[in-house]
Amino acid sequence: MIERKNAGQDRWESRELRSGEELPFVALIHGADLQFRGCVLPDDTIVQQVYGNTVAGDPYRAWVLRSEDRGETWEMVTMAYDGGVHPFNETSLLYVPGEERIIAMVRTASGSKSIPEEEKYLWQTHSDDGGKTWSEPKKTEMWGYPAHLSMLRNGDVLCSYGHRRPPYGVCTRVFFS
Repeated sequence: MIERKNAGQDRWESRELRSGEELPFVALIHGADLQFRGCVLPDDTIVQQVYGNTVAGDPYRAWVLRSEDRGETWEMVTMAYDGGVHPFNETSLLYVPGEERIIAMVRTASGSKSIPEEEKYLWQTHSDDGGKTWSEPKKTEMWGYPAHLSMLRNGDVLCSYGHRRPPYGVCTRVFFS
């Protein structure tokens, strides 16, 4: 379901993205949860993370949905896929103004493919062209999930994520601009 509201309108417009027509399969979108929000670029392009699989039972992969016309039409772009070795899924996106870059922190491991607990690291990728293409995902040293990226007032990027093994808690890392 896509919901949008233009400036000056009182009501939200809703429409469903149809699996098999606009999307090649049922994608899992967590846009209602602030943790998995997409981003709107300065030219009003909308970039939203989604994940799923093209064939039932295959490992998940991460895509972005892109719209250059305020949500009227959408294209799906692969963001993180390595042939199914790692099941990429929940992703946090952040647009970095000045660099004109979208950075993504991607979770691995889910019900689509079992991987050992010690392999549940976050992976990082980025796009320098508004989400049309993405760098090869690289494993970070951050173990845990899911990630949440935030821009601090000074331009540094904060990544927080759950650490779901002893010692349990929430971890943070700062990436300096």
